[in-house]
Amino acid sequence: MKHFLLIICFSLVLFSLNGTGQTSNLILDSEHGENFLLYLNGIPQNEEPENRIEITRLDRPSYKVKITVVTIYRAITFSKTIYLKPDHEVTYLIKRSAEGKYYMDKVNDVSLEWQTYMDEDYDDDYYPPTPPPPPTVDYLPGYNGPVGCPVPMSPEGFREAKTSVDEKTFEDSKLTMAKQIISMNCLLSRQVKELMLLLTFESSRLDLAKFAFNHTYDLGNYYLVNDAFTFESSIKELDDFIHERH
Repeated sequence: MKHFLLIICFSLVLFSLNGTGQTSNLILDSEHGENFLLYLNGIPQNEEPENRIEITRLDRPSYKVKITVVTIYRAITFSKTIYLKPDHEVTYLIKRSAEGKYYMDKVNDVSLEWQTYMDEDYDDDYYPPTPPPPPTVDYLPGYNGPVGCPVPMSPEGFREAKTSVDEKTFEDSKLTMAKQIISMNCLLSRQVKELMLLLTFESSRLDLAKFAFNHTYDLGNYYLVNDAFTFESSIKELDDFIHERH
């Protein structure tokens, strides 16, 4: 009987803890814009690799986190167990060590109640001071048009990617490699044009131009890729493709 009562009491305690409605938020961001896949307790949280993921209303005190960082050359996986406080929002930054290993670094852990207080409209005399926002990075000075993706590839990273494509012998291999690079990165319009010029056939260049549109930073400059075409019909087909889908 004593054991039975003990089990009932323990169950009531668990029910009480789980029934408080207290949850936590988790934010994962990559330091250099690498895309990654996230798994919590073995459950995938995103279908396509992303460079920032926000998960809300997590109701467990700890989670086994598995992250697969997707690069143009390979996928790198690492794991970590994290512990969450109720009604807190914790932010981790995915970093890369000097040895090339990826790891998670906790950069923020704030109470959601305090966050709510900060968001409310208080008088200036009572409103707590806030740090200045981070400076805006101008990835393409002078450009004010529409943006299709967040952070374009660095010149160094693009040079390496372009070399990888150019080293392929066959047209199909070059096209496949170029699409792999584009799918995992954000490019400038002129970078898309440079990749197109590595291809020989007009049909391959048109295929790549269509594929790259949704992965291009400066969409307002996408007309630059037209310089890689030989025929006016290709320019028209690309223009029709963009207008039909966007």
